Amino acid sequence: MKLDTGKECEISGTGPTVTYGGVTASDGVSRGPIITFECVQGATLSYTVGSSSTLINNVYYYQFTVTGGAACAVEPSSGGGSGGGMSGGAVFLIIYFVLIAVYLIAGVLYKTLYKGARGLEMIPNTEFWMMVPGLIRDGCLFIYRSIASKLCNKGFDSV
Repeated sequence: MKLDTGKECEISGTGPTVTYGGVTASDGVSRGPIITFECVQGATLSYTVGSSSTLINNVYYYQFTVTGGAACAVEPSSGGGSGGGMSGGAVFLIIYFVLIAVYLIAGVLYKTLYKGARGLEMIPNTEFWMMVPGLIRDGCLFIYRSIASKLCNKGFDSV
């Protein structure tokens, strides 16, 4: 079976018509579909198959018609969401990074002006931030060992 991937698309008053290139079957005859989408607002989706084929350029084409509201064109919206503009994720990330910057700037100013801190002591909650890499390592090892023990069936025997 040989497939011709060429296709054509025409837009008429009722909707688009897509014509795919023919498929050559084992009997040596080429066949292909012509699919027409007809927009009928509010109608339920229905399919119609033509009873005869049309010979065009040595290819027998069969007519298929899709009718209903789902066949109507939809105007693309600009941006994400229903109202356009930035998505919720983008707004969240902007607020997150602005709050981190405000936290760091306010903390450094407070520790510098009121506590007289210099160097690494100026970072707010220095002790916590020094512990973070170790805490992340401990969490990763815990997850790894939990999964490895379940996969290898290592653990305590039930009594």
